[in-house]
Amino acid sequence: MPQLLQRLPGSEANPARSFSLFGSMGAEVYALTHSEKKAADIKEMGASHMILTNEKDFEKKHFRELDLILSTVDKVEGLPLDKLSKLLKVGGALRTVGLPDANAPVGPLPDRLRDD
Repeated sequence: MPQLLQRLPGSEANPARSFSLFGSMGAEVYALTHSEKKAADIKEMGASHMILTNEKDFEKKHFRELDLILSTVDKVEGLPLDKLSKLLKVGGALRTVGLPDANAPVGPLPDRLRDD
């Protein structure tokens, strides 16, 4: 993973700027945010889609659409891991690259093999 986050010409070396890198590798890039105000920035960075995580039933609308979630969130409280896991395809992965502000209480994640 560190190779993917190395400095790109003309960009800052941070995970948010990796949209353009993943897109240039042929990935369809989704950005997850709780703020609709970030839509312009997200589009400018190269994301093809935006998922609002404060939208009711966002996990049902995007059920099993993603292969990988690369989380840069540094806040643990309010992180909806149960809902995020439902966005992943079977065999998908959630990776965190942000340093959390507290210990993350991770219990069993929902069974992604169910069609609920």
